[in-house]
Amino acid sequence: MNDSLWDIVFRVVEGRMLAPKQVHKLWSARETIEQHTESMIFSTSSIIYLQKDRIEPNEKITKDASAVRVLEIMDGAMESLADEDRRAWGWRYSEGMTLEEVGQMITDAPRGCRDAVTFWRMKAKRKLDHVALVLARKMWRGA
Repeated sequence: MNDSLWDIVFRVVEGRMLAPKQVHKLWSARETIEQHTESMIFSTSSIIYLQKDRIEPNEKITKDASAVRVLEIMDGAMESLADEDRRAWGWRYSEGMTLEEVGQMITDAPRGCRDAVTFWRMKAKRKLDHVALVLARKMWRGA
């Protein structure tokens, strides 16, 4: 599953289902997509001319529109999550917490646990994969 960011963006906009790994990749690259939309304020033709970009004007326009649309779909999917899921996802992708830190926020280690760090990482990974699947379904329906 070595899809590029833009392959994933186009997949969401076309209304196709994503795998949880693709959802993780999309959310971790959200800042890149937002930076792309901020750079769209210039005329498409002048960007291509000044930067000597090899992207065709229509391809650039499609990419710009897809970036805006995927951000709308992502926001809609996030808003429809349960509070607990939204918090866990936000800890990882908004606040940049590690898996261990997310796991600590989700649950306490059981008594007598010999390897609490691994326990927390696995708890966080399972929780985030579950949320990614829920987000994939919501984005699929929201496209």
